[in-house]
Amino acid sequence: MPGGPRCRPRARKESKVGVRKKAVAADSVSSVVNRETAASTPVDVQRLNRFVGYALRRAQVAYFGDFARAVGGTDIRPAEFAALVVISANQGLTQSAIALVLGIDRSAGVSLIDRLESKGLALRVPVPTDRRSYAIMLTAAGQELLGQLMTSVTEHEDLMLKNLSKAERDTLLELLHKLY
Repeated sequence: MPGGPRCRPRARKESKVGVRKKAVAADSVSSVVNRETAASTPVDVQRLNRFVGYALRRAQVAYFGDFARAVGGTDIRPAEFAALVVISANQGLTQSAIALVLGIDRSAGVSLIDRLESKGLALRVPVPTDRRSYAIMLTAAGQELLGQLMTSVTEHEDLMLKNLSKAERDTLLELLHKLY
């Protein structure tokens, strides 16, 4: 209103998001500072170590890290290795069947086969009885690489499980298979 009383602008209240961002930034700074302290200070993880999921994740991180070392410069990921093994033993499976066997969704299965195909390790062959489906076959290069990888991955397994007896390895596999 012209000539009317002037209103003072309201003081801006900081949003919850802004407060949260500042807290995260402060936590990030303190975590960087605390890394050095944590390295020299014993950390109690007893409660955390009782969770199977945590132990599985830690084992997976260690396992996948050594897998990368074992397969060297082949540019093969664990899921790609698993797919190569399944395809080799079951030439002609569809992408969907491979995804199902590996426990991944169909779109991830398509991406996985795309990667193998782009590397010249597998190819899609139309299924004559179903024009929407493709049978997946290993190429000669895929078979050759898989032969090399089987040796490397077997050595990797032996290294990762060196502290377990044969009976313990069998029991570990049996227990893990019960989880999926």
